[in-house]
Amino acid sequence: MNIYYFNVETLIGTFNPRRCADYYNDLSSLDNDIKQVLLTSGCQEWAEGYNSKDVGWESDFKLLLRNFVNDKALNYGLLEKWCSRSDYQDIDNKDFERHYPEKDKPIIPGQPTIDIVHWKIKQTDSVTEVGLISDRQWVHAISNLIFPFLFYNFHALQARATNYKFVGGICQLEDCGKLYLKTTPGSKPKFCSRKCKSHQSIRILRMKRKEEKAV
Repeated sequence: MNIYYFNVETLIGTFNPRRCADYYNDLSSLDNDIKQVLLTSGCQEWAEGYNSKDVGWESDFKLLLRNFVNDKALNYGLLEKWCSRSDYQDIDNKDFERHYPEKDKPIIPGQPTIDIVHWKIKQTDSVTEVGLISDRQWVHAISNLIFPFLFYNFHALQARATNYKFVGGICQLEDCGKLYLKTTPGSKPKFCSRKCKSHQSIRILRMKRKEEKAV
């Protein structure tokens, strides 16, 4: 079995809440981040060949993020598909693991089964190992590594865990309309950036001046 190593802090740090907003606004930015993680881990060939569109994550991700921004209840039924509550706890406890196929029940009760594993993922402290019997299985294995860490964010945001105390919204500048997540005390901001807030202020000022001239 070939073993590949991924730094857990890199995974959590890369797929963070602020980047989740970026993924919502530009789906291709996730592939860019995945590529960088794979390159950092020495998997250059995989970095060039991975495409997240094959996973079908977009609609579930966007719905969960819109619900968070709109202060709606977390859809655990949907989230469980990507990162279960036990996955969330395991990642926090540095004990996340998956393997394919899952262990079969013995045909004869009490007797052992032959456990044929195509790939396995095992987190130990700050390192996650991805083991492959055949490198042809790498896409399936990497998806099962990346997406639990990506969807982990929704559990952490819901729990308002340390470093996950964010508020979200949709930028009120008509020309923007991007979704954003921010760690802002007080009321929820109306704009995704200072630039958009400044553009809106200038626009309002120009409208007022135009109205004053018309009087």
